[in-house]
Amino acid sequence: MDGSPMASSAVPAAIPVAGRAALIRAAASRASVRRAAVSRQPPEAATGAVPAFRDRVEARPRPATDRCSRPAAPPAARTCASRTRPVSAPVVRAAGPNGPEAARTMRKKSATTTAARGADVTVPGAPGFAFALALAALAFCLLPMTAAAQDARADRFRDWMLYRAGGQCLLTTQIASRASGSTIAEVILRPRGDGEPGAAIGVRVPNGVSLADAIAYVHPERPGEAVGLQWQSCDAERCLAAGTLSEAGLDRLKRGRFIVLGFRPVAGARTLNVDIPLFGVTAGWRALEACAE
Repeated sequence: MDGSPMASSAVPAAIPVAGRAALIRAAASRASVRRAAVSRQPPEAATGAVPAFRDRVEARPRPATDRCSRPAAPPAARTCASRTRPVSAPVVRAAGPNGPEAARTMRKKSATTTAARGADVTVPGAPGFAFALALAALAFCLLPMTAAAQDARADRFRDWMLYRAGGQCLLTTQIASRASGSTIAEVILRPRGDGEPGAAIGVRVPNGVSLADAIAYVHPERPGEAVGLQWQSCDAERCLAAGTLSEAGLDRLKRGRFIVLGFRPVAGARTLNVDIPLFGVTAGWRALEACAE
């Protein structure tokens, strides 16, 4: 309230003039204090509006790779929503179903396209005997659960499982669709088998995948490079792609948090990008090396 006639008329007439003036001044002072308090409040506090910075935070797009949920029970497969993102990374193409052309990344027009051969992965045109043995071992835990597989010993290392059976040791992780529960991708690591440092890596994805397009993965911190694998064979349920990682390539897996695996689930489809978690690879690989000795 201010010192208007309306404010002064609220004072009883029986009070002396001097007292009435003092009361009017006190009322005006209280009104000014209230106005000052209101003026100090931010606009959103007075109007109930959401702060502008909060709007900006909420308007930011969510990451394209949402996190996968970890089940409380210990099945090897982790569940993750099947996601198809625009063809951004990695988009890979090979000369043919078993062509030796290195996978390429077309993340952006300005991104560096780097051949996958040499640095991290070896993609042989004609696998040797040791490599063929490695591929046979890689397929062990990816087959349907047979009686032999059920008898296998399994140890969990966070997102990865170490399987021991029949003298073979494999470090694996599986990603399943949250909607259907079907397996989207299975990744397997094991020693190379030829005594060289590094690892043999295999990936199995559902049959029907476009074999005319290569399969590769990228590290988030190196989005301009793709690590390509070579298609090997398909059975009624899965198709296998494999390669041989160098020691440096294996070390990157140990240091990383996740990789993004990219492939076309069917011919003509957009690239399906699947997050493969790497938590547990270091400890699991250490146990795998001890198992192989």
